[in-house]
Amino acid sequence: MTKNILKQCFGIDISKDSFAVQYGMLTQELSAEYGSKRTFKNTLKGIESFLIWVGQQEQTVSVPSIFVVEATGVYYENLAYILSSKHLQVSVLLPNKAKAFAASLDIKSKTDELDAIMLCRMGLERNLPVWQAPDATLREIKLLTRERSQYQKKKTKATNQLHAYRSGFEVPNIITERLEQEIKFLIDTIKAIEEQLSLLVLQQEELQQTVDRITKVPGLGPISVLTVLAETNNFALVKNIKQLTSYAGLDVQLNQSGKSSKKSKISKKGNSHIRKALYMPALSACRCKDTALHEFYERLIEKKPAKKVGVIAVERKLLILIYSLRKSVEEFDRNRYQDKKDTSGNAEISVPLSGTLERKNKSRPMPALN
Repeated sequence: MTKNILKQCFGIDISKDSFAVQYGMLTQELSAEYGSKRTFKNTLKGIESFLIWVGQQEQTVSVPSIFVVEATGVYYENLAYILSSKHLQVSVLLPNKAKAFAASLDIKSKTDELDAIMLCRMGLERNLPVWQAPDATLREIKLLTRERSQYQKKKTKATNQLHAYRSGFEVPNIITERLEQEIKFLIDTIKAIEEQLSLLVLQQEELQQTVDRITKVPGLGPISVLTVLAETNNFALVKNIKQLTSYAGLDVQLNQSGKSSKKSKISKKGNSHIRKALYMPALSACRCKDTALHEFYERLIEKKPAKKVGVIAVERKLLILIYSLRKSVEEFDRNRYQDKKDTSGNAEISVPLSGTLERKNKSRPMPALN
């Protein structure tokens, strides 16, 4: 007798050298049944063998399978991209999501095989979002902006070391000379990365227009905007503001129980690259007078003297504004930009989404990246 299958799932626990797979299905009686399991090498040949094995395990072709993978470093990328290119449903889970689900199960041990079963079960029980492979240009921009951030951090460290040596007593010249050479190399490298980013943006007319439009917002520069667009895959899977702020770790985390009420803070359980990219623009926006963001910041610190709280609130508003301008495809206009007078730090940015604006026929060149 043929079983009525509602769902098929392959749970995949992946590591540097191999990945363990567990096949499972959800029957019409809403019971999960698990089939074969196997381990493959995390190589192109191993992935080919895995795809052949998948065809042998699937009980029906009328119900498409979902492949649940945990985002372990970069080791999942080859498998996820190959599965996506074959138009298969892939769900890439953040480690904290998988860990939270595993904690709800009565499993005391931890092995690759058990993790694969857990991921398979999660795929059968939950409606997980389907992963979408990022655009090739955006993926390259993401890698370049992250690389630039790393070199910028090294440059700051070397500059501070050089200042310390120059303030010290009788430091050999050879040490300071080597640091000066290192700083020059880092500056040249950062400049080369920025030039490469400019070329990539100029090759994409729509992306160039988006960057030009959003950088009109006080405080925002091309690097910050490109980082946000690349890290969110141009907001391809973002459905609302709440989801976006949660993804960036800028959502407010409350801690209250009964009569106890502790200090609230942002969760920081999200993409740290977005937070880093928007922190300095938020500082700049706070200092830019005669703007809605500056007024909001002043009102907030008047009630809550902690200035960093105000900066983070402005940072969150900048992220929402980037999202709104990207979705509305409208020019930023200070006169039409409104801010709800809310000192809680949770106010939304209101950007007019209706009406038509005059658009220029010629696209402006991308602003300098320095």
